[in-house]
Amino acid sequence: MTAIRDFVQKGGTLVTLNGAAAFPVDRLGIGVRNVLAGKSTKEFWSPGSTLRVTYDNTNPIAYGMPARGLALYLDSPAFEITAQDAQNYEAVVRYQDRDLLESGWLVGEDNLTRRAAVVAAKSGEGRVILIGFPAQHRAQMHGTYKLLFNALVR
Repeated sequence: MTAIRDFVQKGGTLVTLNGAAAFPVDRLGIGVRNVLAGKSTKEFWSPGSTLRVTYDNTNPIAYGMPARGLALYLDSPAFEITAQDAQNYEAVVRYQDRDLLESGWLVGEDNLTRRAAVVAAKSGEGRVILIGFPAQHRAQMHGTYKLLFNALVR
């Protein structure tokens, strides 16, 4: 963990996908929280559904993405920025404000509306990018690969 923290603080980029986003939140102090943590299946459930999102395609991480699109929800976190230094955080992708479900099943839509699905955080000289859904997954919309590739080269 110390080596990863030093890597980021000295200018490196750490990119996490889906559940791996818990690592920098829990271990590196990235100021977000997963708003879905601890929710029962009666409060929230979305088993592998396709959901509508908005992309901030002015952000380099979302270059080449449309303003609105789709993402695969697969036991994914949804983020709320809680950091005191919120100016160092950017919500690059958010779940839409209503009518999220494109395909599949969604219980508790209000738990996701307007929540961040991708967050970029400055940390020292580096950055941590939390991609809250599996952008590389075989069932994911192929267009979301751009988020991962853009995060790696920015």
